[in-house]
Amino acid sequence: MKIGFFVTEVGIPKGSEGNVSAHVQIPLHSMKLLSDAGHSVELITTQIAPGERLPSCMPSGIPVHEVLEARRRQAGQSRVRPIRLIAKLRQLSKIVARQRYDVIHFHGSFRLADFAALARLTGVKTATVVTVNDSEIPSRFWSIRRRFWKRISAFITSTEFIQAVLHSYGVHAEVIRHGPVRDLKAELTAPVAQKPHRVLYWRDASMANGADICLAAFRELAPKFPDISFDAAVRNDHWEHWAFKLKELANQHPNIHVHLFPYVDGIGIAELLGESICVLLPFRALSYHPQLSVLESIQYGVPVITSPLGSNLELADAGRNAVLVPIGDIGATVAAIEKLLKDSDRANAFAQNAAQKSRAVWNWDSYVSQITLKYAAAVGRKNTVRN
Repeated sequence: MKIGFFVTEVGIPKGSEGNVSAHVQIPLHSMKLLSDAGHSVELITTQIAPGERLPSCMPSGIPVHEVLEARRRQAGQSRVRPIRLIAKLRQLSKIVARQRYDVIHFHGSFRLADFAALARLTGVKTATVVTVNDSEIPSRFWSIRRRFWKRISAFITSTEFIQAVLHSYGVHAEVIRHGPVRDLKAELTAPVAQKPHRVLYWRDASMANGADICLAAFRELAPKFPDISFDAAVRNDHWEHWAFKLKELANQHPNIHVHLFPYVDGIGIAELLGESICVLLPFRALSYHPQLSVLESIQYGVPVITSPLGSNLELADAGRNAVLVPIGDIGATVAAIEKLLKDSDRANAFAQNAAQKSRAVWNWDSYVSQITLKYAAAVGRKNTVRN
């Protein structure tokens, strides 16, 4: 089977090839598995800017085709440029006609589902499968959008949460789970300390990711636990305000440390996780389902303190591999961390239970067989429009 994968914004700045968003990691690893299974796969993506590179998780030997980027980002907002959108659709149509795919698999947000439906509407006859893992369905023009989406052969999602969101809008979707892409333990470059001694926050430092809660928790707990290292591993490109606040706090406490990507001095996520008692991920909102930082931390063998939000409830088994705290509740978050720090037996039990159950559910073992069945079904009805 020949499959074209459409994934936007695959290009990565030089030096950041290993720091890849989930919406890119997951489809690229899917391509690798399908290629290893004997299928022909190709990538279609928006233009890779000068100075950008393909991410390190891009499988080797995969042909890459580029189309225009139709959006213009300005002042934190994204607007579609109609003329460029038409040109982008034409470019896609030509690529599909030339390459003669059996299936085109779009991975991304609900807005990408709009683009996939437009592609079908404007002449692409190839079977179209869309994977969506973004819970924000735009309500504007929903009746029009739903009619467009009927041109899509099949919807897939990774979580029951997004499946329920889609079903609430009258859209059928099937769940095909996956595992993490990175093997963080394999990334270790040196032995880690035998006794865990860190509390780790590792996300972009934003309000949505609970950077303010992390700040408040570290401020309260660092003086109480001088032998514990409170670490924040963050990017400094989009969220400079909270990264600055965390660095300011680190200057006041010798046991608070801020690691800005790209990390230096032998410090990386693998090393930090290997020495962590727990991971703090106090989300207010999730941009992707499932959240890979939660999944990767649990499967590494480290308990997670996080919010009972969306698909987190499918990852976090409260009392076994996670502590769930109310969204935005600083007091509950501080209490959860403190309890783990004071109860080493409980923390050790969490660590032992963290990975096993998660790996049994969240893995790639049956992904290829499940997705190829969906492709075959989509090909069987590629010339139909569902009512």
